[in-house]
Amino acid sequence: MVLGYHSVWKGDVPQMSISKYQYRINDIEARSCSKFLTSVEDTTIEIVKWQGDICYTLAYWVMDSEGYDLKFVGDRPFAVDNETFWTIATTAQGFLDKEFCLSEEE
Repeated sequence: MVLGYHSVWKGDVPQMSISKYQYRINDIEARSCSKFLTSVEDTTIEIVKWQGDICYTLAYWVMDSEGYDLKFVGDRPFAVDNETFWTIATTAQGFLDKEFCLSEEE
């Protein structure tokens, strides 16, 4: 599921890089991704819904100096199976919280 991470600091905010996070239940998946399309480093996690060979983002995390916050893309998270979405979101949030605490200790 998770292979590791490393962090660097930019100003007062840690910029953590996450390596290959992936957790999937049926057609909903949390996966590591870049905060910017032009970046090559995975710095956050997004939750996507798969429909065949394509997917679309339901929600994603943003990091500030206090940790990670989950942001919804419109009402998309409410249009999927709630139990699956919240299981995936809770698991990913727990991972990010632990990694953020570890990055603060460095």
